[in-house]
Amino acid sequence: MLHFLALGVAFRLPGARPHAAVARTALVTMMPTNSYLESTIRRQIRTSKAPSHETLQKDMSSMQGSSQGSEVPMQSVPPPAAGLVPVAMGGWTSPPNSGNVPAQKTQPPQFLALSASPAVGLTPQQQPTPQQPMYYVAPAPEPEPEPDLNTRAVRVLGPVALVAGAVAGTLAYTSVTAPKPITMDELVAAQRAWGDAIVRISKTYLAGGDYVGAAAKAADDLYGYGRTDVLFKPTKAAKFPFRPTGGEAMSYFVGGGVVDNGYDEDAGFAINGGKGWADVKFTNHQIDLNGDVAIAMGSYVFTCATTGDEVRVEYTFGYKRCADGKLRIFLHHSSVPYVVPPNVEHMKPKKS
Repeated sequence: MLHFLALGVAFRLPGARPHAAVARTALVTMMPTNSYLESTIRRQIRTSKAPSHETLQKDMSSMQGSSQGSEVPMQSVPPPAAGLVPVAMGGWTSPPNSGNVPAQKTQPPQFLALSASPAVGLTPQQQPTPQQPMYYVAPAPEPEPEPDLNTRAVRVLGPVALVAGAVAGTLAYTSVTAPKPITMDELVAAQRAWGDAIVRISKTYLAGGDYVGAAAKAADDLYGYGRTDVLFKPTKAAKFPFRPTGGEAMSYFVGGGVVDNGYDEDAGFAINGGKGWADVKFTNHQIDLNGDVAIAMGSYVFTCATTGDEVRVEYTFGYKRCADGKLRIFLHHSSVPYVVPPNVEHMKPKKS
């Protein structure tokens, strides 16, 4: 099978009609199938590169059977007869299945080869100039204007401001949500408030007032019931030694007989079983401040309002800052000091 190749630029030959021009986009060659030129064209098509001037010169020279540097004379290309199409080196023939136009053979078309030497019969002004490959280059983007001082300041200070804002927001959120650490003054004030509440409840009872209501208010102000778990181990509690609820604590302080579901063993510590307390004095052995939690251990002395007797009790109090900012007791353990029985002295090991 034969093909036809356009050289990439149209030359109008002398005496030729406008249609006798070589189209840039024609895709047929004038070499036998499997020829060197066809393989070169296919390779160049695959790589999407236009053939160079030297390659076209070499191919056309070999196609005409002439040596390098020879010229091919220009001749007019006769127009095709109606219904004819170009084929091979023989000229024109009728298209397939036409049937009505007999095959004709005319003067073979000739093409101007771009050779190294001038073409015969042309003046210097008529000599063709080989067309160089055309490259389309995208226009370069316009340079950005030089930023002014304000723009530079925004570029530099903008990220800094964002970081500073994030840090400030984090600190503000932390300061709002995180509870404040408990101070020594707050802890001592909480101990004093507990002692004052015991004396106040006793006075209210001895005066015939609503001591149960006074005890309920004191329990809400001083203990964390309803806000956090409370670990309460009272001094005078045998059958029910632990009081995890506010109702059980009320039973211990005012007596089991005056509250709902109270315990019979509770005589009312805050009223001293009916005698009342006149004073409560704290003596801390050691205090540990741990942020929003504080632990105090020591002893407090209760003075009876009726007899004036003093009772010493040992304690461990735990304080926690609640959501409303107030310190409340979440741990309360009280016990009387250990007393060595008299009959234990003779049981001690003797020195040998």
